[in-house]
Amino acid sequence: MAICLAISGYFSPGPGQSAASMASTPGAGWVPVVCIGLFVCTATIGVDMVPWTMTAEVFPANIRVGAQGIVLSLAHVIMFAALQTYRDLTAAIGKPNNQYSSVLTLSWQQMFFNVYFCVLSA
Repeated sequence: MAICLAISGYFSPGPGQSAASMASTPGAGWVPVVCIGLFVCTATIGVDMVPWTMTAEVFPANIRVGAQGIVLSLAHVIMFAALQTYRDLTAAIGKPNNQYSSVLTLSWQQMFFNVYFCVLSA
């Protein structure tokens, strides 16, 4: 996931650059699209499924159904809020490449956490 984001961020046009200015590099227009597609595929296979399946294991059986409904509804509200504040976030962070860098950093941190604390402790 992190590698896909790094490559996509590198080939994405920066501020003040149009996609046409990236045309000097052959195939550069398709690289971000392919990398984002690979990111979505790898995230769907691994990390994105964890919160939805973990809620079934976290709550006791007598309150599981209601608690899962509340938690998943709250998750959807938070995702909706993230989508609605995307333009403000873009204005606050600045360059589009900074957004890729922040998600890339979080992906690397998550990978190291999973490897060192989850896999190696088992």
